[in-house]
Amino acid sequence: MVDWARTIGLEVICAGRERATSRNTVIRTPETVWKYFGFTEEQVSTGHFNAQMYNSFLDSTKSSIEMCALSNATGLVPQKSGLQFPPVSPKDLPRVLKPKAAGGLLEHSGTVEIVASENRTARR
Repeated sequence: MVDWARTIGLEVICAGRERATSRNTVIRTPETVWKYFGFTEEQVSTGHFNAQMYNSFLDSTKSSIEMCALSNATGLVPQKSGLQFPPVSPKDLPRVLKPKAAGGLLEHSGTVEIVASENRTARR
């Protein structure tokens, strides 16, 4: 999509993706991850669950790696402060995902970001 936008002459202000929840700041480890998903010990003992993989969904590792790949593939420059995971509804994307100088929250144009579909109080 970035290539397409550039090909038709558009400036790419920000590219990224949506995440179903905001970034979790609670420290989790593969040993503690199961209680956050609600799996029982019996379910986990079947051996069909990978704690490191599930933890990567909660601690934003997977999302961050995806944005790194997007940056590398497109030349978009990450923000110095890193990903912010702001809670933004689809209708508010143009208002929020623009540079601070233009009233948004981004450090600069031509960057990557992940938005959360809900804020920390679980409101959309």
